[in-house]
Amino acid sequence: MDAPDLARPYRLGLAVLLAAATLFVVGVLAYVLGSFLLMRAHTGKRPLGAMLREAARETFWTLLVQPLIPLLYVVGRRMGGARSGRPIVLVHGYTQNRANFLGMARALGRAGLGPLFGFNYAWHHDIDQSAASLGRFIDGVLAESKRDEVDVVTHSMGGLVALEYMQTAKPPRVRRVVTIASPHGGVAWRGPLIGRSGASMRSGAEFITGRSGRKVGVPVLSIIRRTTTSSIRLPPPPSPRGAARTP
Repeated sequence: MDAPDLARPYRLGLAVLLAAATLFVVGVLAYVLGSFLLMRAHTGKRPLGAMLREAARETFWTLLVQPLIPLLYVVGRRMGGARSGRPIVLVHGYTQNRANFLGMARALGRAGLGPLFGFNYAWHHDIDQSAASLGRFIDGVLAESKRDEVDVVTHSMGGLVALEYMQTAKPPRVRRVVTIASPHGGVAWRGPLIGRSGASMRSGAEFITGRSGRKVGVPVLSIIRRTTTSSIRLPPPPSPRGAARTP
């Protein structure tokens, strides 16, 4: 009788891991290529070199961050930063979680800011539900840090969540808000979007038009790269959120 091949389970496991890694890389490349091709109708023409650099950057960060998303659903509420400063709450965007802020959290911590707190929410729910969850999270952060206010930094749909919280909280316990690539004027993309939040973000949706002209009440800086590959529509001045500014 032949001796059992004790190495076979390890070889099988390695083959499965390699296959999963290959599928992941192929999926990321397909996502980046598809994003750039689909968004060409919504963005200005750019030099090929600039487009390739942005595609390479997007690919690198997607490969780095996306594998960490499952872990960051469980851990990562505290994301470093100073121990006794003003708390900063980081609010992620559509389909993501606080893993998106790992690089920024590192930079903010090096600058001596924080403490930093990463907020996760069910991005497919209604935006007002997520805003209510953000309010409870901010209350917990303030109780833990023994402070009266937080600063909020957001990405993509997180900006809509944060500003919706500012409208509904009584009173909002926020000193200032920074939104990065948030679709304050709606999303021009007419393809499929997942969840009730996706429908709310579309350009012309009641959620977007119904909040036009509202005042926020605190300083808001809205940052959007005009060369972005996303289909974000810039609101006409003044911003739909009143205090927001788009450079």
